[in-house]
Amino acid sequence: MPVKVTLHCFNGSVYAHTVVITSTSTSPTDWKYVQGTWGIPFPKTLMTPIGNDIYTIEYNIEDFYGIPDGELVQELAFVFRNTDGSIAGRSSDGADIYAPVYAPSINITG
Repeated sequence: MPVKVTLHCFNGSVYAHTVVITSTSTSPTDWKYVQGTWGIPFPKTLMTPIGNDIYTIEYNIEDFYGIPDGELVQELAFVFRNTDGSIAGRSSDGADIYAPVYAPSINITG
């Protein structure tokens, strides 16, 4: 399943510190398959600048996080950061950013 994330309003290298909440998570904060180590450049999570201080990253969820067959992804979680982690992008209340993931649907018309 592909995902595209866009971030606005920063000038510099931006990394998406990201994880998933899955069917095996025991709570909403039980992060699985962390991508990157805080404060260390990690090319896989480096976002691409597309102009006007807007950054993007695009990937296939299962491949990017290494989700095993049978495990369902329920949410993506993000904290955006600069290279050394001294600046972080979170939700307006300071919490991590969560995005629900929905199973693909099939529409049948007759």
